[in-house]
Amino acid sequence: MKESELPQTVEEAFSGQCRSCNTAGERHFAGGELKQVVNVGRAGLNRPGDSRLFSLNGVGGSYAAKVSAKPGTSLAYLCIIHPWMQGHIKVTG
Repeated sequence: MKESELPQTVEEAFSGQCRSCNTAGERHFAGGELKQVVNVGRAGLNRPGDSRLFSLNGVGGSYAAKVSAKPGTSLAYLCIIHPWMQGHIKVTG
């Protein structure tokens, strides 16, 4: 997602005002089935709207996903369950 689309407050994220949160939730549950992976374009994390659901069991867990964005791209992300958890992925060559 674009950095400008990240919610700025917890209220914004949970009040239904966060378009990115709403879109991700809708795509993960489209058709009444939970989809773990949502790709907007080609496979991998490369476009606004690409999304992954994952669970880490316990402290120190890890998660890996393919990032297929071009080098030089900066991807913003957030946890739609804990929207104050935000960050950036800077893709290098």
